[in-house]
Amino acid sequence: MGKPNYEKDLTIDKHRLDEEFVQQPVRFMEWAALAAEADAKAKRAAEKVKTIRSEIIITAAREGIPDVPKPTGLQIEAYYRTNLEYKEAKKEMIDAEETAALLQDAAWAFRQRKNGLEKLAELHLAGYYSDRKSTRLNSSHIPLSRMPSSA
Repeated sequence: MGKPNYEKDLTIDKHRLDEEFVQQPVRFMEWAALAAEADAKAKRAAEKVKTIRSEIIITAAREGIPDVPKPTGLQIEAYYRTNLEYKEAKKEMIDAEETAALLQDAAWAFRQRKNGLEKLAELHLAGYYSDRKSTRLNSSHIPLSRMPSSA
């Protein structure tokens, strides 16, 4: 699919509704698949964070924390939260969750696009677009660039 471009994929060409209807399920499934992949990546990242946290806690319990003879729960928490590997994994998880949320929203937007296509088709069938002037400014409209400066 290449690099996803939701703005391009969400754009509807009202003059090619038949093509838009045919492409809608394909585009939706592409974005839904991207969202599912991103969600799975976010879940794997969350598991990685939990695993690293657990390993650090086990190590702290077995070997202790430097300069802390009998660590409390809060000291152990501070120890794993300041661990570089844990912090990097936590950042990856947050980034993965953000990407997943954005792609889920994009997939939702394609559901809304389908509704928009259906409404545009209804308008087309009702003859809304049969008058070419209905989508253009008529000669009585003055372009902003030609309006008098007092306007």
